[in-house]
Amino acid sequence: MDLNYIGIHLKTKTMKKIIAIIILTFTIVSCTKSEFTEYDNQNGQTLLKFERSSVPVTLPIGTSTTASVVISSSNVSDVDRTVQVSLDTTNTTMPRELIDFERNVTLPAGEYTTELEVMITDLDLDFTQEFDIAFDLNDISDSNDTTIPNPGTLFKVTISCEVPEDFMVGDYAISDVTATIGPGNDTSNFEPGVVTLVAEGTSRTFTNRVLPAFVAAPQDIVINLNCDVFQLGDVVPGLQCTDGVPYIFTGTSRNDSSAYSVEGSDESFVINYIEDPEGSCGGPFVSSFSLIKL
Repeated sequence: MDLNYIGIHLKTKTMKKIIAIIILTFTIVSCTKSEFTEYDNQNGQTLLKFERSSVPVTLPIGTSTTASVVISSSNVSDVDRTVQVSLDTTNTTMPRELIDFERNVTLPAGEYTTELEVMITDLDLDFTQEFDIAFDLNDISDSNDTTIPNPGTLFKVTISCEVPEDFMVGDYAISDVTATIGPGNDTSNFEPGVVTLVAEGTSRTFTNRVLPAFVAAPQDIVINLNCDVFQLGDVVPGLQCTDGVPYIFTGTSRNDSSAYSVEGSDESFVINYIEDPEGSCGGPFVSSFSLIKL
């Protein structure tokens, strides 16, 4: 038998098998149902959602700011549509009266997206906390069979107080102004002398000996500049008058804190703090020390 004939015959059969496999594969793919919902951009089901689940917001102390989040629709319309938005009061920790927004947001004709704008105001908010504002989407007009994923979106609001890097830095003379346990035991709460303040964001740090007659090792002291008031970070000298109860220093409440202004001078300050808040040595006492720039 002619070998060329055999070769051609085998090639023909092989090509037929390849074509059959391609046709079978195409048939299987064509008949497989999609796992995902298909949204028709003109006549089908509408997917309405916030484009972000979380929106960070920085609110300068004592001011108002406007934040926004995009709302998207999977389809378009030849008329303006209205998106209904509501405040999720269960998951909102910001006082309601400090939040202003439109409950009905317009999605213009021919557009897929719009924005929810929210005005947020600081009115004596606790600057040490983060506040949540939660929103839900409820409906959209002139749309078919609307699907809205849950949850909605969450605005996370923090109160900011910027401090210039060159404010309250360098060498300062330190000494007690008001103190109880140190002077009552022939020493001082903070060892008088010169300290060097270093900027770390909105904090200032320095090294000093606390109750130097009893504690030899210097400690790192942190002063937090919290939105126009000073708050001392915890200081733990490792002493106690009552067994199991530590003698420490800690920050005052905002009402008892001494104030500063980044618009003013950084030549001298008095820092209030709570001495012995746990009552180990008869406290608590409101105490203070001074810093005078050299």
